[in-house]
Amino acid sequence: MSTTKQQVLDKAIKDIQVDIMNAWKSVMKYEEQIRNISMYESDEAILLLLIDNEKSKIETLTAILDKLDPPNPETDDIEAAKETLRNAGYQVDAMWHLRDVTNKYECDESTAEYILNEVLDRSFERINNDIDDMAINEHELKQKEQ
Repeated sequence: MSTTKQQVLDKAIKDIQVDIMNAWKSVMKYEEQIRNISMYESDEAILLLLIDNEKSKIETLTAILDKLDPPNPETDDIEAAKETLRNAGYQVDAMWHLRDVTNKYECDESTAEYILNEVLDRSFERINNDIDDMAINEHELKQKEQ
């Protein structure tokens, strides 16, 4: 069976997306190590350099991805919506799509939505705890009375 140019391009795009996701996972892992582990300043400096390296890799891979997979009107609308939300104070850099599940697993959108919702529900408590930890312990902020 012959591989078409589009199939090769689609595989390259998917591989780059995976590389970007893995680089973000590395950044999060290094940041967690900085937060949770007592270390010497030189160790923290090394981790900060690793974080910078991963972020540089993400920028490069994203630029390549933009060239291979040019924007279309649908994604432009999504970006405009994200910018509107960002301007209103929402964090929109870590968003998930059903394709994050359906591209990896053979399932329908309903199952993908269920999986994504369950995983995100589990993550909310950890995120809220991390917000508290960083605000109180790293930035020494005082919690407001509610």
